[in-house]
Amino acid sequence: MLRRQPVYSTIENSIKIVENSSRTALGPKDLNECIFEKYRHARNGTHLTFASVLEDRTWSHLKGDIEGKCLSNGLVLKTRDVRPIHTKTAFTVIPEHLNGTMVNTVKYRVSVYSPEKEERILLKVTSKCNLGIEATLHAYVTAEEIAAAGVCDQIDLFFKVVEDYDKYGPIMAQFRKHPVQALLPLQLHMHCIASIKTLEEGDIIFATVKGKKIEMYEQDMSIVAVLDSIFLKKNEAIVGDEEGESNTKHGDSENSQVDDLGMALNKISLGDSENSQVDDLGIALNKISL
Repeated sequence: MLRRQPVYSTIENSIKIVENSSRTALGPKDLNECIFEKYRHARNGTHLTFASVLEDRTWSHLKGDIEGKCLSNGLVLKTRDVRPIHTKTAFTVIPEHLNGTMVNTVKYRVSVYSPEKEERILLKVTSKCNLGIEATLHAYVTAEEIAAAGVCDQIDLFFKVVEDYDKYGPIMAQFRKHPVQALLPLQLHMHCIASIKTLEEGDIIFATVKGKKIEMYEQDMSIVAVLDSIFLKKNEAIVGDEEGESNTKHGDSENSQVDDLGMALNKISLGDSENSQVDDLGIALNKISL
């Protein structure tokens, strides 16, 4: 069995559990499906009240409406610890006459990502623009990235190892599919304009939050931040790989040149025709000089 490589969370300090309330509407189709659901359980020997079936359907709708989207508290995370606290029905429903819409007010507890001002976060540079540097939240890092950055002794200070993949898996997928956007404006970096201009796509950096913008019930959150320090220069790793590859190719080329020279000298020792010997030797020496 292959051992899973450790992954570290960089957003743990920004995750909060908050209480909120929302209104959820169930239409005629939902209400009639609740009736069939109740009778289906009854046939299977499971006796559920109509109210419990309605509550399950209401909660299912609510999760679809808020998970992965922004509320006033922050970005709702797709976790399994989201649970309703209280459900209040707007009016009494008669099961035999479900031809209208029922509105429920649901109070619930939910986990949100909401970085505070002056909080330290990890970003990955995506591009440069006229306003500054565009980046995305680097919510999770691998052990290889931490080792390459040389901060193994600082893991406990900022990073938290992911142990429960059933819990963090949906969150990791959420941030990969809809990453939190960040902007590092040039106007806020006049004191270190040279440093920010050296950033390239793929660099991973530490930044300090200066503000955030939330669009209610949208999947996008935007952060304004200031460069703190460089965590890992992606280009340096790429250059290192390219140098290794170049050295390998250069070594192969040198071996090929030596082989060609050896074959030419071998022909001379074997007594091949004089013109052929001179031509082969000249070609081999010319390759080496090139």
